[in-house]
Amino acid sequence: MTHLRTAELADLADGLIDSASRPRLEAHLAGCAECAAELAAIEGLLAAMRADRTPEPLAPVVTRAVDLFPPARPEPFRARVRAWLAGLEEVAGRLVFDSLREPSFAAARGSVASRRLRYETADLELDLAVERRGGRLALTGQVIDSRGVEWNAASGSRFLVVAHDDTLAAGEADPIGEFSATVEDRPGIVILVSGRGRALSCALPPPAAGSLANTDDAE
Repeated sequence: MTHLRTAELADLADGLIDSASRPRLEAHLAGCAECAAELAAIEGLLAAMRADRTPEPLAPVVTRAVDLFPPARPEPFRARVRAWLAGLEEVAGRLVFDSLREPSFAAARGSVASRRLRYETADLELDLAVERRGGRLALTGQVIDSRGVEWNAASGSRFLVVAHDDTLAAGEADPIGEFSATVEDRPGIVILVSGRGRALSCALPPPAAGSLANTDDAE
């Protein structure tokens, strides 16, 4: 069973879940004791925080504490991702193939400019090609239904590329589930692709040291 994300449970406990997503979350909680227990723990924590009457710290102490941590994720980014996921079940794709880590590729001489990745869930697959171009990544992917169900424009497939607090690219997949985007080469990139009422979430793994060369430098 795929459990609800902690962020979803926290938003539900804090009354921040939109009306479109609430029925899906409540239906899951009705049949999942683990998620229901986590929600209860979060609700208890929020109640304790609201009941706390500890005196406020001095302003200089607060400023110094805030400076110790990176800025919080901007609300516009969070709102955009929530809106993109509205009505979709987020499912993490499992990386089942990485051309840079296959023995036949690892044994090849020199550097390669393109990396092939494949992610799977129970019924969806994402084939992805990654190419580095002068500090940017060219992403070309196709999401398919692994059960052999025909993919067509009626699927309403979309894609979103994010990295930490930033949206790097967004758009529509074509009628056969293909999409492409060129984004800034950054750590922590996650690609989300919608299809069949789900959002397939795929984290881009870091490159093996020295294994993904710039096409500008490759001969």
